[in-house]
Amino acid sequence: MMKQISKKFKKVTSAALAMALGIGMALPTLALPDGWMTGDEDTPLVAVITKDFRMPFRTLVPEIKFEFDFTALEVDGSTLKADVDEMPEIPSVKVEFNNSDTAIRALDAQGDPSGVQYIMRETENILPKTIAWQHAGIYKYSAVENQTIELPKENAGNIEEILIKSQAEYEMEILVAANKKDSGFHVAGLAVRIIKGDEGQPASGKKDATPGGPTGGDGKSEFRFRNIYVKNNGKTDPEDPKDLDKFTVLDINKKVDGEFANTDRFFEFLVTVNKAEIGVEDTLKYRAYILNILGNNNFSLAPIDSDTTSGKILKDGENRDYIEFSTGVEVSVNLKHNQRLAFTDLPVGTSFTVTEKASLNYLPSYFLSINGSVPAKYPGENNKDLTVPKEYIGEAANSAAFVNEYEYTPTTGITVDNMPYIVMIALAMFALAGFTAVKYRRGLKFQA
Repeated sequence: MMKQISKKFKKVTSAALAMALGIGMALPTLALPDGWMTGDEDTPLVAVITKDFRMPFRTLVPEIKFEFDFTALEVDGSTLKADVDEMPEIPSVKVEFNNSDTAIRALDAQGDPSGVQYIMRETENILPKTIAWQHAGIYKYSAVENQTIELPKENAGNIEEILIKSQAEYEMEILVAANKKDSGFHVAGLAVRIIKGDEGQPASGKKDATPGGPTGGDGKSEFRFRNIYVKNNGKTDPEDPKDLDKFTVLDINKKVDGEFANTDRFFEFLVTVNKAEIGVEDTLKYRAYILNILGNNNFSLAPIDSDTTSGKILKDGENRDYIEFSTGVEVSVNLKHNQRLAFTDLPVGTSFTVTEKASLNYLPSYFLSINGSVPAKYPGENNKDLTVPKEYIGEAANSAAFVNEYEYTPTTGITVDNMPYIVMIALAMFALAGFTAVKYRRGLKFQA
């Protein structure tokens, strides 16, 4: 019973407001509740939708188009089909992005740069003057994102792409009034209410659809839809070692240098991979192969066993061994000269850290290149671990190349480089000793 009364009251109130709008043009401007946007015949009401497009840090903004559709729901409190069918159409609006757009890196809760980036763009006015309002009154429409969005499909077959679409839904209540100067109509007020959030969860509250948003906001309309895009440049089952190299998105490799360096010695690395901070599940697994570098861009697969790694060893579709990584789990991997740990399926924006454990008589250093940057050298210290701090991988090449130079120092403090000088000193000491002995013997003979 109460629901029926409430529904009747709503219809009566809507009708009364519509009458006030239609015949009260000579009266002062109608006062609307908080959260309503207002306009008049001379200053048209402008409302826009914001597309909040998010992706892991270092992801290139793709070429993609988003569209928003509006559906008539009721007019002056009536949901009768005959009445709704007479409501004017509100044209769909679009937002486009392309590779020339630059995303902004988001900050985390502590105010530090995070592993998420975003780009926001507003649509054109969703309530243009061309809408053919038939009469003054209260019109209600829903607003949703068109779900037939097409992925960019760049280099199809070589990469995987994920687009998480927005499930948000809004209701727009539009107050239409008669013009004073002519027989037309204009939008006098607009209230936008959120019904569902981006993940389809129930939501409520009014949203400001003003271009640029409310004072103190983030500079965009609050009437928005959020989408998440994740790109994976790799491939899970490349056909041969050359392809493994081609689809490597993160390369951790090892070299030793020095005349006495042992090229058969294994060095321990502690590797941790952390998932991209948006758009991927915590349960996502990653794979890495160990390759022998043969030269001339040729590679061979290295065998993997329990002495090679502390990680889980699995086989791919080509029956080849690889190491499985779980997000946030440190894995020990042993590499020797001219070997590389090749990750082939990390989404852009995945972060990693790697530590080379200290090795006696080997001075460590590494050359770091992220997202195709010029390699930068980071030297280490003798007998100390060397760590590559947290880095986010990009769409271009990413590598950490470790080089260890053999520097043997005998426990006596005598080095091989000093040997010529030591020999010369020893010869001088022997000569002095011989001279002293001869002189001593002569002295004894004289005394006799």
